[in-house]
Amino acid sequence: MIDVEQEKLHPLRKELDSTKYNAGLNLIPEFNGANWELFKRKVETQFVRMDIDSYLKNEPSALSPIERRNDRAALAEISMRLALVQFKQIADCKTTAQAWRKLCAAYDQDKSSTSSTKFIEFIEECKKASETMKSYLDRLTEKYLDLILLDIKIGEQAFCGKVLQGLPADYNPIKAAARASRQETISTLTSLLLSTERELAMPKAQEPMFNVKALRTEQRRQGPPKGKKFCKNCKSKTHETDKCWILHPELRPQGRLKDHMPNEHAAKLNGFKVMRSSTKPAADFQIDSGANVSVTNQIDVLTDYRRLPTSILIQACNGQRIEAIGKGTLHLTRHGNISQKR
Repeated sequence: MIDVEQEKLHPLRKELDSTKYNAGLNLIPEFNGANWELFKRKVETQFVRMDIDSYLKNEPSALSPIERRNDRAALAEISMRLALVQFKQIADCKTTAQAWRKLCAAYDQDKSSTSSTKFIEFIEECKKASETMKSYLDRLTEKYLDLILLDIKIGEQAFCGKVLQGLPADYNPIKAAARASRQETISTLTSLLLSTERELAMPKAQEPMFNVKALRTEQRRQGPPKGKKFCKNCKSKTHETDKCWILHPELRPQGRLKDHMPNEHAAKLNGFKVMRSSTKPAADFQIDSGANVSVTNQIDVLTDYRRLPTSILIQACNGQRIEAIGKGTLHLTRHGNISQKR
C-alpha cells in the first residue's frame, strides 16, 4: 500500500536514470570549501530538473525500495563532487538529507557575512597574466551582479574604476587613456579594452631579414633573371653560357693576342688574364684578380724566393687545400709593360 503523504514528499515514483542528465551533471563543479554558493545553486537546480530535489530536505521511506535507490543516487552525485576534506565531513551520513543539512550548516552564511565576503573578493580581483581580457571582464561582471543581488550597489563608474585598477602595469597607457576619455559605462569600457587587446595581439610589422648566403644559393638554383645575360659557368652577367670563352675558347677573338702572345698560347686562356714572366725561362701565368693569393709551383721564376718558417694551407677554388712552403716576387709582362706579383 502506497503512503499518500510520502508520495507527496517524493513525486518521482520510478527509479532514476541519471544517464539522461549527464550534460547537466557535468556543470556541477567540485566543492572545495571556497565555492559553496556556486556549488549549492548548481546542485539544487540540477536536482529540480531530475525531479529529486525533495531528497535534499526529506528522508526516503524505509518501505519504498525506489525511494531508497533514488536517495542513494542523489547522495552519490553530491559525494563524488566533494573535495577530500568536505567528503570527510559527510562520510557518516546515511541519506542525502543528512549530508545536505550538514553542508548547509557548515557553509551557509547570513546575508551580512556573505555581503562582506563578496565585496572583498570583488575588490581584490586582478587580471591574471595568462588570462584573456574577456575572461577577466566576465569574472568581474559576475561578481558585480552578485553584489547587486546582495543590495550592494556600487554603480557603473566604480565598477569601471575597479576594472582599470585590476589591470597589470602593461596596460598603464590604456588605463590613462580610458580615464582621460572618461569611460564611465560598462559597455564603452568593455568595447575599448577588447579592441585594444585585439590590436596588441596583432603581430607588428618587422623589417625582412635575409640570409644572404641562402638568397644567393636560391638565385643560382633559379638561374638568371629573364631577359638578362648570365653565364652559368663563370657567373658573369656580360654574356650567355653558350658564348662563354672558358667553355668555348675558339670563340675568343684571336686578334687581341697578336701583339703580346704567340698563337700557341691562345688555347690556354680560360677566362683569366694571361701574362708572361720576364724571367728565364719564360712561362705563361693565369692571373685571377679576385683571388686572395697567387701561387705557383715553379720556384725558379721567383726573384727573391724565401722559405716560410711554417708552411700554410691555401684553399683552391675547387675546395682542395694546398700547402705553401715559401714566397717570392714574380715579374710579369702585359702589353709591353712590366708588373710585379707577389
